[in-house]
Amino acid sequence: MSRYNFASGLDHKGREFSTAHPVIPLLGTDASVEDKLRASEPQLLLPMVNGQAAPVLLSADEWPGVQRAATDFASDIQQVTGLKPPLSNVTSSLTSGPSTAIIVGTLGKSSLINEVVNRTKLDVSSIQGQWEAFMATGVSDPLPGVKSAYVIIGADKRGTIFALYDHSEQFGVSPWYWWADVPTTKSSELFVTSSGCSHGSSTVQYRAIFLNDEQPPYKIGLWKGSLMARVRP
Repeated sequence: MSRYNFASGLDHKGREFSTAHPVIPLLGTDASVEDKLRASEPQLLLPMVNGQAAPVLLSADEWPGVQRAATDFASDIQQVTGLKPPLSNVTSSLTSGPSTAIIVGTLGKSSLINEVVNRTKLDVSSIQGQWEAFMATGVSDPLPGVKSAYVIIGADKRGTIFALYDHSEQFGVSPWYWWADVPTTKSSELFVTSSGCSHGSSTVQYRAIFLNDEQPPYKIGLWKGSLMARVRP
């Protein structure tokens, strides 16, 4: 799977795409968007929003941080399309469900993801045990009553969280939409390719952001020293 194989109005290098198709264009290739879409069989495109929003499913035993990120993810889809996906905590014993869904969870933590991996024989070896890695792909019959799903799996808690926000960014929601009023790229429909995407461990193990307006407190003598002593290199 490629680094990105889903889309927004900009790719991860900030390059704009132009397309007449009312779908989110494909990224991570040199081929034109139109050529890639024409080459794709209809069943290879999974609708996230196509007249109605596919629900986002998690397990109740998922990390609270992932639950929070999933709430933001659903809101971000609403920003792009105007439709907000229902967000539900479900169990692996689900007896009926939506025909298409977005299933999110952390490998080894989420009982729902564990069930999906077991039922579909999904190969997760590329991310298993990796720091903050994630993968996303389309699967068939992942749960009873669910015909197809786009599954987002993190190798650990932060991997799942990064996966959700990474998808939001590729859909057209800038991480700076609140802080810097960056406008969101709008689209009435939202699709992903069933081949999905993946991301290995981050180059920088402990990622963070430092805002300039938070600088003064870091100059407060002993408080600064005691805080920085707990920050790992």
